[in-house]
Amino acid sequence: MAEGSYEPYNTLTILIGLFLLALSSNQVYADHSPTHSRWSIEIMDEGEIIEELELDSGGVVSFPVVITNENLVSITVDLNYSISFDAVVSGPESVEVSGSSDEELEITIHGVKVMELFGGEEGDLEVTGTVTSRQGLPISIPGDSDSAEARVKVPKIHNLVLEIIESDYSVSAGSVEMLELTLSNNGNVEDEASEVTASTSCKSLNLENQVSDLVEKKINKGSQISTMVSLEFSEDYYPENCAIQVMAVSHGSDGVQITEDSANLIVKTPEIEEMEEDKVFSPQRTLPGPTIFMVMLVFIFTSLFGYRESMDVK
Repeated sequence: MAEGSYEPYNTLTILIGLFLLALSSNQVYADHSPTHSRWSIEIMDEGEIIEELELDSGGVVSFPVVITNENLVSITVDLNYSISFDAVVSGPESVEVSGSSDEELEITIHGVKVMELFGGEEGDLEVTGTVTSRQGLPISIPGDSDSAEARVKVPKIHNLVLEIIESDYSVSAGSVEMLELTLSNNGNVEDEASEVTASTSCKSLNLENQVSDLVEKKINKGSQISTMVSLEFSEDYYPENCAIQVMAVSHGSDGVQITEDSANLIVKTPEIEEMEEDKVFSPQRTLPGPTIFMVMLVFIFTSLFGYRESMDVK
């Protein structure tokens, strides 16, 4: 009797335990638990995490962001973007991700003034997502967040520009002219020319070793160097059309870069030095003009000659 009196109690305890276990199982499958750590956000492409993004020469780069939702219910994620270089980020402000699925977004960074920065400089990018609703029901206190980070790199842009100052004009045979060359660094990194050559169609000119001052000279971003080329024109060749070509070779952004410029000089007849005006012979300047004294002599001579004739008549 004593042992049997406890049997209903044990049965009831077992039933209550099974009910609570079933209720707990239903809670899990209904997915009423917090979503924290059951979703993620990554900057990635084809399953590979992207750690560095490089801008193009226009200051633009696009990249994918993948949001993975491992929950059985859908979630709404608000997105926030943080970026260096005063850049602009174009991407959605919010996205809904279905349960047990991935959502890939295309994000674009633009508006970076790469020419005002230094090539190779790096900045930070952070994309932060915050869950604001589950299964369409708003969360009263959002705080379930995740973020992805990457480095953003400024491209190295090599852009040397060679220029001949005053490239088209006429010169006289036998004269000496100075031709100014400038090599400007319009890129965003320190640069230099590995080779500079000058050639001409004129037989009377020798340009050898006249442009060596531009070779292997470091040029800072936004700066320039220059040199003067002496042009000695022979008196034996004229008239002559003199074409001058100058070319500089350097390391470009996509390999070897070549910059060049040309000048066209017309060699004309040598200038003959004119004698000074006061040294030039002029009959009009050597012969004195009529004076009052000469007029008086003519008058006296004429009067005497007339008087003599009148005496002879008498």
